[in-house]
Amino acid sequence: HILPSHVDTLLFELLIVGMLRDTQKCFAYHRRAKLDFFFVEIPNTPGENTAKQLSFCLILPRTYLTMSADRLDPQQPVIKLENNAPFITFEKNVLLELAGKTLAAM
Repeated sequence: HILPSHVDTLLFELLIVGMLRDTQKCFAYHRRAKLDFFFVEIPNTPGENTAKQLSFCLILPRTYLTMSADRLDPQQPVIKLENNAPFITFEKNVLLELAGKTLAAM
């Protein structure tokens, strides 16, 4: 299993019941219905194993995010100090390029 077995129950208690309990320390967290927002990000895994383990999440509304190469910026901001003041420059993102080449080779 990728996730501990109690994660699905924990999400149900937090998002539907609105309360989490710590039985060892006798603490409780109550969700504030109008103030608290939660986003559940489920990563892609082979065969969607993670999503299948979180069966509770199957009843939640979903938004699928996709990424394409044309949306990636090949440069990254770098903060440097010049005369004791922050100065932002943009440099080639070498690690992103390496990750892209690795993924393309797979």
